[in-house]
Amino acid sequence: MGTMFDLNSSILNWKRKLQSEAKLEDGEIAELESHLLDIIDAKIIQGMSEEKAFEYSVNEIGYADQIAKEFETVKSPSSKTKPSWENPLWIFQLLFYYIKISLRRIRFDKGYHLINILGITLGFVSTFLILIWLMDEWSFDKFHKNPDKIYRVEGLTFDENGNIKYRINKTPYILGPSLEQELPELNNFARLHKENSVYLKSGDKTKSNEIMLADPSFFSIFTFKFIRGNPTSSLQSLNSIVITEKLAEYYFGKSNPIGKSLSLLFNDKYSEYYISGVIENIPSNSTLQFDSVIPLENIFVFYPRYQDQKNSWGLFDFQTYIQTSHPIDLDEFMNRRFAFDGREANNNSRKSKNSQNQLRRYEPIPLTEIHEMYDSDPINNLILITIAFLILATACFNYIILAIGNANKRIKEIGTRKVFGAAKRDLLQQHLSESITSILIALILGLLIVRLIMPSFNQFTGKNLNLVDFLNFNRISLFVAIALLTGVLTGLYPALILSKISITNSLRKSISIGSTNWRNNILIVLQFTVSAIMISAAVVMYHQFKFITSKDLGFNYKDVAVINLGGIEGNVITKRMETLLASSPNVKGITSSSNYPGSSYSMGISINHNEDQKSYVNYLK
Repeated sequence: MGTMFDLNSSILNWKRKLQSEAKLEDGEIAELESHLLDIIDAKIIQGMSEEKAFEYSVNEIGYADQIAKEFETVKSPSSKTKPSWENPLWIFQLLFYYIKISLRRIRFDKGYHLINILGITLGFVSTFLILIWLMDEWSFDKFHKNPDKIYRVEGLTFDENGNIKYRINKTPYILGPSLEQELPELNNFARLHKENSVYLKSGDKTKSNEIMLADPSFFSIFTFKFIRGNPTSSLQSLNSIVITEKLAEYYFGKSNPIGKSLSLLFNDKYSEYYISGVIENIPSNSTLQFDSVIPLENIFVFYPRYQDQKNSWGLFDFQTYIQTSHPIDLDEFMNRRFAFDGREANNNSRKSKNSQNQLRRYEPIPLTEIHEMYDSDPINNLILITIAFLILATACFNYIILAIGNANKRIKEIGTRKVFGAAKRDLLQQHLSESITSILIALILGLLIVRLIMPSFNQFTGKNLNLVDFLNFNRISLFVAIALLTGVLTGLYPALILSKISITNSLRKSISIGSTNWRNNILIVLQFTVSAIMISAAVVMYHQFKFITSKDLGFNYKDVAVINLGGIEGNVITKRMETLLASSPNVKGITSSSNYPGSSYSMGISINHNEDQKSYVNYLK
């Protein structure tokens, strides 16, 4: 019975013969062994046994006496020949083979690859965080069906010279029906009114909520996914209410809430509403944010005075959204003339000398542009894109410079491979595969780090992003494409330099790569320049942030408490609260306002009461 083949022992015996018969140096033997293992791995992948793969590889590379003869020939000054070699093909079957070789090289030179991978990883982390932020900014409201056909109508007020004086997203109650009559391409419209803090009660559970009052067509225009209930009929009854998933879980746990009631507190009294639908939680990239929706007709229950003003063009307390049969040509729309153009802010109000400043026109704003128009800045986004590019470019420069510096250690490896017939293409493929493998490892590490620091990132940016939910096929493909492109760009230049080294130079004498190469010097200068710019910008931003956070606000905010009376109209409870709190020795002063300083986004509109008196009203977003 024959002895069992031992691959490791066979390779060891082959190395010993090289040491004793070929008289090769240790470094040359190490490179030959690496080359032998590469061929063995490739043949095993193709289905050969270990024994057959070893025999084939030794025959290809040569025995000790053959190798000694080849090295002697190459080192001879007069030699200009090299043995024949069957070039490996760059095919999918060999992909695993190249990856395995690259991983072996990484294990062989851990320190160098660790520095390179960590550098690219940090570059990926910074770049991916910026890209995630930008993708979220650019994705606002695009989850709706046909978002390019949905518009918010805004009012424009002009001065006496015809220039836009004010822009306001609050419109009259009557605007929607008027547009329906005069706009042939209009398919549907919905008017919205939002109450930012209204208390809903069920049993012993009471919670402040953002409630949207909307026309029944609201869920026909906007694609908020229903978990329970019917979108078309959920707002047909005056006392119906549609709530979000998180609200349903808060009040009713896992049970079915359809048909159950919630008590809504408004104007110091409770009203019963019955749940007609449950929708998924509102995405963070939605301009419209709310916890529940009730029919718009409730506005006349909350504010009875609106009943007499609903046909007035001066009742500016609603947002009007329209859905058209096709995208609107905005320039063509603004050139139209409608019957309601030029209506005064209040057609029952007293006219003044400046009443012409109250004349209005209405402009549709595409739904997908609202966030960018009010809450985002294209210039800032462009700056962020530039920063992401510079960070990744700096990481790439660092990788290339280190790769060229490390190339001096691999000169004899290149020479040895060329002795045994490795062509320029083979060397390019090898070094590119090493670079791409390193970059893919950095990609995985980068995404893991992004996942770990995402809560802190959300806290810093005020967003509510979840990396797992955020990554879809297209975005994963984008990140992989960035990684592959980075791998090619960082590996191509060092690979070209290494593959150009002649056999004679690599084996006969010591040479230095990159020390006098002007391209390499340019990369170093670029790296330091970009790094200096980024560090300077970071220092400036730090001092700006420190200034903002330490600026004297004019009052001690730590001693100021805000009590939100949301949903309770003005004078009903304000005086009661003042009387109650004024008796406390710990209260120095009491005041009230429609919103507190620094709260959310607000828009100011001026109202001229008479020639000498002017007041301002803030509308909270």
